Amino acid sequence: MLTANSVEFKKRFFYFITLLLLFYVFVPYISWFYDDFFLKSVLSSFPVSDPDHPEYFEEIKNYKYILSVFDTININFVFILNLSLFFIFFYYFNFLISNKETYSQTILFKVSYKHFYLSLNFLLIICLIMLFKDIIEFIQYLEPSNSANLVDWRSMGYEFFRGKKQTHYVIGSILAVYLISKNFYKISIIFLIFLILLEFASLSRFYMLQVAICLILLCDKKYLKFLIIISLLIVSYRILLLSELSSFVSNLFWEPISIWCTEIVKILNAELKINKDNIFYDYIIGNLKVNFIFFDKYNSFYIFTEDVFKQFGRYSNFGIIDFVAFPVQHIILIFLTIIINKKIFKNNLEINKIILIVSVFSMFKILRGSSLYGLSFILKFQLLILFLLFGFYLFKKLQFFKSSS
Repeated sequence: MLTANSVEFKKRFFYFITLLLLFYVFVPYISWFYDDFFLKSVLSSFPVSDPDHPEYFEEIKNYKYILSVFDTININFVFILNLSLFFIFFYYFNFLISNKETYSQTILFKVSYKHFYLSLNFLLIICLIMLFKDIIEFIQYLEPSNSANLVDWRSMGYEFFRGKKQTHYVIGSILAVYLISKNFYKISIIFLIFLILLEFASLSRFYMLQVAICLILLCDKKYLKFLIIISLLIVSYRILLLSELSSFVSNLFWEPISIWCTEIVKILNAELKINKDNIFYDYIIGNLKVNFIFFDKYNSFYIFTEDVFKQFGRYSNFGIIDFVAFPVQHIILIFLTIIINKKIFKNNLEINKIILIVSVFSMFKILRGSSLYGLSFILKFQLLILFLLFGFYLFKKLQFFKSSS
């Protein structure tokens, strides 16, 4: 089923990035000029009551503040900035994963592919145990509530997972998809079934969608249409369950508009900081002191801090703009990940396939979290693979694995 070679996978991955570019950059930009759809969509969330309503003056104040924010911003600058950032990451992924792949009898440290697959299965088992533990905890979390209301379930699911470590979901999903492509089905399918059950139970779809996209990019062409339909159902199932079909289109277009709102406020705050006397030291030199792998942007100089202009809604973050906030750290991570893939892994065929799967998950971090976290995730996964390979190398040296002879 998952028979697409790395070249085909890479081509489909760039089609995927192009779709993201159209959705997150061109849709909000066009909606800004098309019958003021952008502005009307935002203001529809901030209705103004009658003058005799107690909150009338506060609502008028918010209404005028939103208009002042949109009057101040240069929307063409926002569009060009986002377009440029997308092209940077487009070329980054193009260099990261070469079309000139190599294949050898061993991967690295003379570790065989058999032992490599064994180590990945072992790591997946650890992720599966942690996932099963989360399912038990979620069931216990839901037990005190007898509500059958799906909206309540969604709210409880959000509260349960908020702030909870979910790294094992990501690593497990990546390993499961890759191992399925190598015909290791049992543990991989069990992990994905448990993950899907947890997502359905919490009325979420985040990991299901990422797994489905990876399967689309890897699958044989005869399964492509089927998996695309599955992906569309994943995107829309919550809307169908919550009886929001009529608002599906507006909700769909609201996604890129809302994250542009967050970005616009950040840009306006950054423009005020640029003229400060010590901006170069804080922006470049000061941030160099912070660990760039386990980077905490809130314990550094963050040029987009909302000191003057405040967010007028609780919208998702457009993470790709963090490239502007921490350019040096991004450049370091870009060079490190490319060097590791080309000089250490030597564009190995199997490692390339894993990195391509990792890149899909990384793109979601780049767009919906922080581009810095997305790049550092790729580096951390590369280091994880190196650790596994070196671990097997040490075991062989200690004669834990002996030859059949």
